[in-house]
Amino acid sequence: MIANTTPLPARRIADTTLEICTLGFGGAAVGNLYRAGSDAQAYEAMQAALDHGIRYFDTAPHYGHGLSEVRFGEFFGGTLPAGVVISTKVGRVLEPSGADGPPDHGFVDPLPFTQVFDYSHDGVMRSFEESRTRLKNLPVDILYMHDIGSLTHGDRHEAQFRLAMEEGIPAMMKLKESGAVKAIGLGVNEWQVCKDLLAYHDPDVFMLAGRHTLLEREASRELFPACEKRNISVVSAAPFNSGLLARRPDTTTHYNYESPPADVLQKAQTLFDELTKRDIEAQAAALQFPLRAPCVASVVTGMSNARYVESSTRWFRQEIGDEIWAQIEEITDDRSIRLS
Repeated sequence: MIANTTPLPARRIADTTLEICTLGFGGAAVGNLYRAGSDAQAYEAMQAALDHGIRYFDTAPHYGHGLSEVRFGEFFGGTLPAGVVISTKVGRVLEPSGADGPPDHGFVDPLPFTQVFDYSHDGVMRSFEESRTRLKNLPVDILYMHDIGSLTHGDRHEAQFRLAMEEGIPAMMKLKESGAVKAIGLGVNEWQVCKDLLAYHDPDVFMLAGRHTLLEREASRELFPACEKRNISVVSAAPFNSGLLARRPDTTTHYNYESPPADVLQKAQTLFDELTKRDIEAQAAALQFPLRAPCVASVVTGMSNARYVESSTRWFRQEIGDEIWAQIEEITDDRSIRLS
């Protein structure tokens, strides 16, 4: 495992000393999201990422019920190449599954564990330590609280949020103060809960999945001004809206990890076709767009194999001039897909 290429550019996280690569390797894909992949295929993807200049790798206990973290640990072997940053998440603990096997969270052939939400102090500490074990004690630079939010928890959100504010976030702050991690924040699909957090705590970074994309602009209007004012960084994940813009969308593509509603699919197809008319690869525009916001430090996308790494880095490096960006802004203006 050797990093053979000059790293892609990096940006600083808030007022920490930590800098992360502007293109990140999303670990859900090597946790077998939607389809099974072998260990060898996962390791080839991670090596290809290093070879193409990627130095930020994100994972979570949720991804393959620990499989992604295990594969990260095996690949890196307990030692990170210079400049590589790892992030993982807390908020879930993994319990051995019973005879019925692990529940279906969209991961194929995951490890035999059941996920249990736990935003308590002890739950956060346990989750972090167990992640470190699966990662073979790799240093974790960024720690996110995963999937707190009303869409995730429904009627239980108020109680879960209160527990997170009173115990979970303070536990993460303790880990940062001890030097165990360098930055903390939320890793969520809902920008609203990020805004709610600001009434209680000052995080370093939000990982926001699928909410700052060519199709969705609400977060940039409602959350980003506060992030810029308070010097909070954003990592923009799922720039393809979990697959919708990774190719010309149809009924087999995913949106927010599910089948796309008819109106969302139509908007995505229109966007894709309009960009194609202008000789713009929609994937390149989708991957680069989030970084145009001043508070965004990195864009993270899933890469399940070496081929996806190669295409992603090609799209990321593709030159898109100011005139083309002006056209893209015009095409996507007022096309936000609201979740409310």
